[in-house]
Amino acid sequence: MEKQFVVFLFVIGSFYLLLLIISLIYIYNIPQKMNDTYGYRTNLSMKNQENWLFANKLASRYFLILTHLILLFSIIIYLINLKGYITFYTSLFLAILGVPLIGFIIIIYNIEKKLKKK
Repeated sequence: MEKQFVVFLFVIGSFYLLLLIISLIYIYNIPQKMNDTYGYRTNLSMKNQENWLFANKLASRYFLILTHLILLFSIIIYLINLKGYITFYTSLFLAILGVPLIGFIIIIYNIEKKLKKK
């Protein structure tokens, strides 16, 4: 059990630090010009320069919030694992893939909804 905790802590800690670094770079280096490699790129966000800046500013903030939520939910998932309701590998899967995927879907939905209202 202790070995699993160390593995979980290392994996989630590394994942969190990576996402935190990426989100801080994104916040302080929001792409000013539309491009095909970096930034929040959807049909609506690339419709014009105003949408591009609005969407990327919003996405950078949401990404930072999501980074912290991933850490919080990862801890909750691990505690559920300790109670025996889910396996260790299921908890890793949910923490690394499940929570971020759901978070990104919510972020995209919210940004696209706001872009449509503009």
